[in-house]
Formats: sequence, structure tokens, C-alpha cells
Amino acid sequence: MIFGVGVYYIAQNAEKRGGLAAWRVINLFLGGTTVGMGIIFLIFIGTPREVWWLSKREKTMAHARLVSNATGGGEQHPWRWEHVRECLRDPQYWHAIAYNFLSCIPNGAISTFQTLIYKSFGFTVSTARSPGTWSQDHNEPSALTLIPLQFADTAKPLESVLYQLPGNAVTFVIILVVFVLVFYFPKSRFPFCIVFQLLPIAIFLFVGLAPASTNKWAKWGVFLPIATFSLTTFLLWPLMSVNIAGRSKKTFFGATSLISYCAGNVVGTQIFLPRDAPKYIHGLVACAIVMAVNTVNIILWWWYYVRTNRRRDRIVAESGLTKEQCEHANRVCGETDVTDMKNIHFRYAC
Repeated sequence: MIFGVGVYYIAQNAEKRGGLAAWRVINLFLGGTTVGMGIIFLIFIGTPREVWWLSKREKTMAHARLVSNATGGGEQHPWRWEHVRECLRDPQYWHAIAYNFLSCIPNGAISTFQTLIYKSFGFTVSTARSPGTWSQDHNEPSALTLIPLQFADTAKPLESVLYQLPGNAVTFVIILVVFVLVFYFPKSRFPFCIVFQLLPIAIFLFVGLAPASTNKWAKWGVFLPIATFSLTTFLLWPLMSVNIAGRSKKTFFGATSLISYCAGNVVGTQIFLPRDAPKYIHGLVACAIVMAVNTVNIILWWWYYVRTNRRRDRIVAESGLTKEQCEHANRVCGETDVTDMKNIHFRYAC
């Protein structure tokens, strides 16, 4: 909400004063913010033994907390190709890769084409030229000519911003409520993920298939909580850290997951086509289908964790080890770079 309004006024000021185009100023602002955050992280963030702002005692406490997760304490280890090979055999890896790719298809579509979706409701948006090329009919902008929603309506400059702010506020409140509930009820994580995949599916289908006579404000109201599908990402991404043990495996897992995430966003920009104007039914229904497939993927991912934890509980119970012995062995495995698949005492957070 803050960036939406802030970016709008930055661009508006650029247009009034002349000089660089508004979209260039926006990119410079967002890019500069990203670089600035990177510098801050470089200065302040690191493993417990690396950071300068903790005392010796605090570093020891922080390290002990990390070790208790059985994923290591941030130690450096030589690169181990057997970890990569294990990662490629790990079902959770493929569930995560599939999730990142599938979840980012609607994300890329919404981020790029939100202007067109509001236009399909019946709101007026500008067709002012922005970087890129026009499509052949010179009426519908191609993917490269879309301008951010907050600058789309030149006739009513603030109206486009107001379209988004209530939705952002709704999403903000929902995220806070869900995160508090997951903190106190950790096993509710995956059920919430499933709920916030199913809700956007219903929204996409309603918006795409609603009769032309449906009031535009009714569509707008239904579309308000569409951004809640991102909540699933916020809930699942931490698992890619706490559920992966082995330094090389964790690194490979994270890097390839990022590639999958980026690929999904690229594919998402190709969903809304000029020939589908003005309702863009194909694009909206495609987003719903992709999210339905991803819902199945999330359920299978959850079931893998539950089934594996139950099997390990049974094996450890039959071994006769005490709880204290199991916890000690778990921490030792984490510090000695043993992977989660080879550590029978490791339990997946789910």
C-alpha cells in the first residue's frame, strides 16, 4: 500500500517536471531500494559466529538454537555432490520445484496484467504509450506495453490506486491473522495453504465466467482478496530451509527453487493475449487451472511429510532410544552435515 501510493506520486512528479520518463523513475526507485536492502543485509546478516552485533554469549545462544533444528549451525562445509544427487531423489524437492513454478504463473499474470483485468470489469484505463510496442490492432497493448495499474488511468489519476488499496488492506489483515494462528497451531500450516489456493481459484473463475451484465463493482469486490494466494508462498518457503539438512543439498535446493520461481513468473506473462480481449476468459481460467494443479501438489507434499514422520517415529520407538538420546543424535547429525533423508531422527515441520 505504501509503495503503491509512493511510486505513483514519484511518477506523477516526474511527469510534471519532465526529464526521465515516469516508468524509468519507477524502475530507478525500486532498483535503488533493492540495492540498498542488499547492502544493509551484507552489513548486518550472517551466521551467528559471523555477525558483529552479538556478544560472545549471544552468539553461543543463537548457534545452539540453530543446532536444535538439526540443519546445522551455519558452518561451512566442502561441496558434496552426493547431496545434490540425493536432492534430485528427494520427493520434497520436486514438490517444491513444482510449487514455485506453478504458483508464479498466476503471480506473473496478475503482476503484469492487473490493468487489463480491471479493464475487463468495465473500469476506464488509459492506453497511453509505455515502453515496448503496440499490438497489431493498436488498441490492446502487448505484454511489453503495459504500465503499472497505479498509473493507468490518466483521466482519474488516483482512481487506479484506490482500486488496489482495499485489496492490499484485506490481504494485510488476513496475513497477520493466519501467521498468528500458525504460530500457535503449527499443524494448521498446510490446511491454510490449501484454503488460500482454493479461494483464488473461485475468484478467477467468477471474474472470468461471470455474465457481462454483472456489475463491475461486484467483480471488483470479489477480486479484492486475490493477492491472498501469495500467503501460501510465505507459509511454504520457510519449510525449504528448516526441512532441508546438509549444506550442499540446502544450497542446491534453494538455487534451483529460485530458478523455478523465475521461470513461473516468465510463463505467467504469456497467459493474457490480445485476442482474448476484453474479458480475457482464457487467461483467468488458465490461472484457476494452474492453481488447482498446485493444490494437488501441496496436498501430496504435505502427505509426504506426514507419512515420513510417522514412519520414523515408528522406527525410533522400536529402537528403544530415549527422547534425550534421539535429540542429541539429531543435533550431532545437523552439525556433521548429515542430510535430512539420512538422519532418522530428523522430523519435517508440517
